[in-house]
Amino acid sequence: MAVAFINQTETHSYVTDYTVSSANTWEYKTIVVEGPTVGAWNTNNTIGIRLSWDLGSGSTYQTPTSDAWVSGWYYRTSSSVRPTETLNATWQITGVQLEIGDTATPFEHRSYGEELALCQRYYQTLTVLNTTYSAAISYTGGSNAVLPTTNFSTMRAAPSVTFDSSGNIEYFNGSAWADTTVSAQDTTDNYTVIIASGAGIVSKGSLIRADQGVPLNALLDAEL
Repeated sequence: MAVAFINQTETHSYVTDYTVSSANTWEYKTIVVEGPTVGAWNTNNTIGIRLSWDLGSGSTYQTPTSDAWVSGWYYRTSSSVRPTETLNATWQITGVQLEIGDTATPFEHRSYGEELALCQRYYQTLTVLNTTYSAAISYTGGSNAVLPTTNFSTMRAAPSVTFDSSGNIEYFNGSAWADTTVSAQDTTDNYTVIIASGAGIVSKGSLIRADQGVPLNALLDAEL
């Protein structure tokens, strides 16, 4: 049977075969693929590489050269077996793992908590204000006010901090609610300080809120 590795734009692919030695029996397969030196490969939150197992594609998708990177979008080889061509054939798969190197390691059975912590090293979302109710914040001098230091799970580096556009952020100026904006300062790999511009009131505590009942979220990004 054939397995294919294809880039996001579907302009380059690598197709190779693997052998099913015993029907209706779980078998462990290792496939080593040389890294591509051609084509465009995304390294962000979109598709970087596609893995495809061929169960019955047509001849249009037959690679001109197996076990090599070629230009084009292919799924099968000239010798691959396709289950859909066999009556009552079945195909099952589990425990797929893609890793760097020429030696396969045992499949990593990680808990949800472990996976979440690994993901949070690169990206997290924090709710700064989540209701229409006023939140007390402290005055730091000048015309600004600051929420208490906001802690989060340790990331791989100090993240960039942006804020979503949900809701209107307001502060109480002593007589009425007025619009303001927030920003992050002194960010490290596990905390940041969020400043409300112009919301400080000399010698008094300050109030700030997310208007319209829409949360304000801080987006923490420490991607490579």
